[in-house]
Amino acid sequence: MDRLTVLGDAGTLRLEGPELSLSGAQEERIAYDPDATYLGSYAAAIAHFVAGLRSGAPFETSPEDNLETLRLVEDCYRLSGFETGNRNAA
Repeated sequence: MDRLTVLGDAGTLRLEGPELSLSGAQEERIAYDPDATYLGSYAAAIAHFVAGLRSGAPFETSPEDNLETLRLVEDCYRLSGFETGNRNAA
């Protein structure tokens, strides 16, 4: 299950499973279908990639940005003590 909390000066944004909520001066909750959302995002990313290859237009994110994101994710796993060879232990 996905879980993310972003604390800000004006409120808190929280993603927990299929629900996204905003609390603070404004309150809002949005429920969504995780499977459909993920499927749609993958389809859109692949379509963008193919369109960029065909047109020669730059991609929305650069290869350097993607490599930096990968480095950050790997650092998070390393610092958390998560062992990639033993995924059932987490």
